[in-house]
Amino acid sequence: MTIRRYLFGFVLLALAGPALAQQPLPLPLLFTVTGIAEDDTLNVRDTPSASAPDVGDIALGEIVEIVRFSDDGKWGMVANEANFGWVSTHYLTRTPNSTGDGISLPYGVPLALSCSGGEPFWSLDIASGRTITLTEFDAENPTPITYPMQGLAKPLDTGAFTYGFSSPPVTGVIRNVEECRDMSYFIYGWAIDLVIQKDSGVYMLSGCCTATPG
Repeated sequence: MTIRRYLFGFVLLALAGPALAQQPLPLPLLFTVTGIAEDDTLNVRDTPSASAPDVGDIALGEIVEIVRFSDDGKWGMVANEANFGWVSTHYLTRTPNSTGDGISLPYGVPLALSCSGGEPFWSLDIASGRTITLTEFDAENPTPITYPMQGLAKPLDTGAFTYGFSSPPVTGVIRNVEECRDMSYFIYGWAIDLVIQKDSGVYMLSGCCTATPG
């Protein structure tokens, strides 16, 4: 019950706050592949080096999530189901309108997040701060259920990229972290904690999230 009170208190404080002024954005962020020929692809390298082995390819115009940069800023790490490795930031342009602007949504929160965790296995999709869609795969007939989001905001007086949301019967906290890992080898830059209240009681789920095009 202590965890539940903390999360609900956090969300109430967050929802009371004013819109945020613009500030530096967190990682991960979404980027679009630019600056290559239409018939060419951007190489994904095993390490942040042009001489490293090519472990994947990304097409012109494709949107990718960068979870970290190399120390010199010349390479960005892609970590998803399609590719895992490093790409040259020379060919990346930050995707516009992929995070909140501080008015409609808190600045820095991705407009769309895809989250998951286990065990038990579950998934959660957040769409532009308007709805969440939760699927719990341990149920006898797993069915996605969409709930309207009553609010998504950032707590007062903190520079951390942490957000609370209320979407009864689900309340949650999204945190920008250096690294979140699930049972795969993929790396995520967002972590999520959920408190779910049902007739059977109150329980908590934790997992990782990736930003997706809104």
